[in-house]
This record gives sequence, structure tokens and C-alpha cells, in this order.
Amino acid sequence: MTSEFIDQPIVPESTGIGHGTFAITKENEHPEATIRWVDYSYSIEGADLLHNGVEGTYWEWKDANTKQERLIKDAPSGFDSPEDFRSSISPDWGIGVPIRRFAQDQLGWKWGNDKFGEWVREEDKKKLIPYETPVYPSVYFKDDELKTITRIERDLNTYVTQMRAKFITGESSLSEWDKYVKTIEDMDLDKLIDIYKQAYERHQKN
Repeated sequence: MTSEFIDQPIVPESTGIGHGTFAITKENEHPEATIRWVDYSYSIEGADLLHNGVEGTYWEWKDANTKQERLIKDAPSGFDSPEDFRSSISPDWGIGVPIRRFAQDQLGWKWGNDKFGEWVREEDKKKLIPYETPVYPSVYFKDDELKTITRIERDLNTYVTQMRAKFITGESSLSEWDKYVKTIEDMDLDKLIDIYKQAYERHQKN
């Protein structure tokens, strides 16, 4: 979208990595094995398995010897389309899973008859990719940073939500906007920004 401040659309650029989509509880008797399984899901092979299933179900090789091109199979009886069938065998369909989205040229093979996928990729090239802008990545915070973030954001979010409602309903006049901004700044906003900045810098070094 555009605005009075920018004359060109901006589209948030996805990192392609799904963070925060799994957890290990104290009931898990094999956490090391679980971590290995989750780690595998971020590999090309693991992501492919989660997204497309095993060979012979949703897809098959056009030539099993070269393994360079895949064909999407017709949907089994009871399913409206191959994609409808894929949703029944893939956990990576409509929900968040720990996975990385690899670009087509990283996979070592291509789809031979994925008309819908080709249409989506062409639309992306025309309408999204030219306007993509990197977004703040999924970073990790230290324990003390999380405690500070929780404290500041709890009060900050409550205040912002309340004032948004007041501005919309007219209970507070927009003439009070500068006071509103000053109140936000006084709620340890600089400290919050600094924590996010440090986490971002750590992320960029990895």
C-alpha cells in the first residue's frame, strides 16, 4: 500500500523460516530426539517431506532415474483436487509448523505440471517481489531482556489500546496527540527499542 509518506507499495518480505511453532514439555522423555526431528524439518529434505509428503502420494517423478522433474498426481476418489488431497497428508497446510521455505532453484528439481503453483509464482514476480522490504526478523532474547520486555510492553500495549479507543470515539481529542506520544516515550520506550536493537544485531552476526 502507499501513503502520503511513500509513493510505492511496500510488501513485508518473509524470511521463509517458521519460528516459535513447537514446544517441548516436561512430559517429553526424549527431548534430544525431538530437537533432532525439529532440526530435520528445517532441512531441504525435511521441509519437502512436511510440505509435499512422500513419493507416490501427492507427487511422483516424471523420470525416476534423473529425478529432476515431479508431476502432481490426480486426486484420489473423495477429494476435489490434488491440493485438497495434499491437505489431508501434509502437516504443513493451513497451520504453523517448524519449517523453512526453500526457493525453487534450491531444491534440485522442478514441478512439471504445477499450473496453480506457476500462476502463484508469476503473480509474485509481478505484484510482490518488486516491492518486498525486509522485516524485523524472529530474534531471540535473553532471560533478563524478556522480563524487561514483558514489563514494558504490558503497560505500553494497555495504554496504546485504551488511547486508540478514546481517539476513535472522540473521548480524547487529537489535540492531545503530542501528550500521547510523550507518555509513550516516558514508558521506557528507549529501553525497549534498545533491547530489540541488540537482539537484531546478535541475529545479524549469526
